Amino acid sequence: MAKKWKAIAYKSAPERVARVRERAQMAVVILELDELRRRRGLTQTQLAEVIGVTQSALSQIEHSQNLELSTLRKVIESMGGKLKILVEFPDETVALT
Repeated sequence: MAKKWKAIAYKSAPERVARVRERAQMAVVILELDELRRRRGLTQTQLAEVIGVTQSALSQIEHSQNLELSTLRKVIESMGGKLKILVEFPDETVALT
């Protein structure tokens, strides 16, 4: 008899579950970074020129599974935005600057 995914997933080691969640969240950031660039009406080539990297390097940044915060900040600021990080606790939300 086949088991349901939930029954298998919750038996995984907590560390593994945390790694999978982290990767999933990073994938969302990567998709959003690409979408942000497109919504700003920029091609990879145009944004790469502003940042001072090649189009190929920008593509690697957009698809990286291990994006550094400083790189993300540089890309966002090059598009005219400002990166803000919020930490949410059950009793408060803190903005990191």
